[in-house]
Amino acid sequence: MGQEKLYTHEDMLDTVLGKQGTVLRDEYESDMNSFLMGEAIKKARQSRHLTQEQLGELMVSSFYSI
Repeated sequence: MGQEKLYTHEDMLDTVLGKQGTVLRDEYESDMNSFLMGEAIKKARQSRHLTQEQLGELMVSSFYSI
């Protein structure tokens, strides 16, 4: 049995989406960062037992107090 080549995540992204700096890759990176940020906010909100509406109200209050 021959030795199989292993690929890094970065190698796979380069192959499927292109190198960093290409339009498709940049769109993917932007979408992924937006998704991950949304998930982090959701997790933090849920850990404090807040609804989306309650979080929105808190954000407006804190925005005006700055």
